[in-house]
Amino acid sequence: MEFCMCMKNIFCLFVLGFAELIVSLLVLFVLGYFNFPLTFVYSHFIHLIVASVLFSFVFSVWLYFKSFQAPTYNINPEATTGYQYYDFFVGREVHPRIGKMFDIKLFVLNAGMISWAVVDVCLVFKSFMDKGCVNYPLALTAVFQLIYIINYLWHAEYFLSSTTIQYEGVGYQLIIVFFTLTPFFYCIPVLYLVNYRQYVSNYCIFGIAALYSLGLYIYTQSNREKYMFRRNAHDRSLINLESIPSLNGKRLLISGWWGFVRHPNKLGDIIIFVAWTLPCDCDGNSSPMLSGNRGHKVMLSTGQRKQADILAQGTLSLFSSTWLSS
Repeated sequence: MEFCMCMKNIFCLFVLGFAELIVSLLVLFVLGYFNFPLTFVYSHFIHLIVASVLFSFVFSVWLYFKSFQAPTYNINPEATTGYQYYDFFVGREVHPRIGKMFDIKLFVLNAGMISWAVVDVCLVFKSFMDKGCVNYPLALTAVFQLIYIINYLWHAEYFLSSTTIQYEGVGYQLIIVFFTLTPFFYCIPVLYLVNYRQYVSNYCIFGIAALYSLGLYIYTQSNREKYMFRRNAHDRSLINLESIPSLNGKRLLISGWWGFVRHPNKLGDIIIFVAWTLPCDCDGNSSPMLSGNRGHKVMLSTGQRKQADILAQGTLSLFSSTWLSS
């Protein structure tokens, strides 16, 4: 019952996050209309990164000491090693709260995604102020990223069963990812196109858009399928899906999207990231940072995949031994 209330509160915060995104974008347009210097983000990009790193560290220190007052059931089992630096890095609390309703983990996730959207809009505004227009590659990449952010917040319920939401602690690792890497690293393709104008043919634009749409479809539908299965495995729409029992009382999907490839949501995520960096490669001389942007997403997805694999490893071993002995 307590877990259901927790998930309900988290979902409400995700919905609030979508409303905050809309309000933030509206505020940006109003500020731009009244000639507020939105180019501040571009001009002080490095300063903002440094400030976010320092804030992330201070915020993580506060959460670390706060975690010693947390109930036992909310403690991250991976952060009970006794090594203070490691526990500080991975986070001791899974769902730290202020009061009963304000979930700090969801605040961090939402703030990171909204900040990313704000930075993108400010960078596009910088290009518009300098050149009087926004070229197609820049507009395409910025729109792709905004759609990704909106999709994440709009379909928030699909991510309630993710490893990040249910198992990861809120430590310096999670906070630095969403307060620094998400807004200031994932926007690098947009920043690159602000500084270096690219020309993309209509055929390339269509192909890139098709690739992005494919990735977004795989990403959204695979997460939806997992969410629907977690919510009600006996639903009639899921009657054709096969699954195996897990050690924690749940079941693992082995058909549908999750039978087509082991981690379809990560596959879709990587396709999306590749698609919105392609407009930067039109001259064949893309920045090494763009390759790093893609590589970071691959490594992050691989790391999250390994965490999920560790959780499923015991289940698969048990299933194999049961099958072999039958």
